[in-house]
Amino acid sequence: MKKFTKCVIKLAALGAAVGGAFVYLKNKGYITVSTGHEDEDYDDFSCPDSEGSERTYINVDTDAMKAKAKEMAQDVKTKANDLACTCKEKTAEFAEKAQDACEDLAEEIKDKAEDAYDEAKKMAGTAKDNIASSIEKAWYHAGEQAEKVEEFFNDED
Repeated sequence: MKKFTKCVIKLAALGAAVGGAFVYLKNKGYITVSTGHEDEDYDDFSCPDSEGSERTYINVDTDAMKAKAKEMAQDVKTKANDLACTCKEKTAEFAEKAQDACEDLAEEIKDKAEDAYDEAKKMAGTAKDNIASSIEKAWYHAGEQAEKVEEFFNDED
């Protein structure tokens, strides 16, 4: 009985493996199952009632489409030209404002440079006066020192 049970289990496992492989291959598209309805044409959309009727077609007016495309192209060209003119005007306006700002800045720098020059000139005059005063004091003290040295040497005689 053990041999029979083992055989049944092995057959069941083999059947499950074959069934699993079949399902896997069918899902991947390697196996197709025939239903017997291969002769049916699923792309035939004609109705049996309208066998004798003609199909209707829609005529496309290519001349009108070309005219509309030319009109749209002209509109785009006009808008592009308008945009280019606006950009030119804005650029000129910006350049004028930049030039005015540069001129104002140059004038401010010139004024500050003149103020700095005047201040330096004033400080140079003060320094000149201080130097002249210091030189006078040095000459005066040098003269006093010379007299003291002369008296010192004269006293020894």
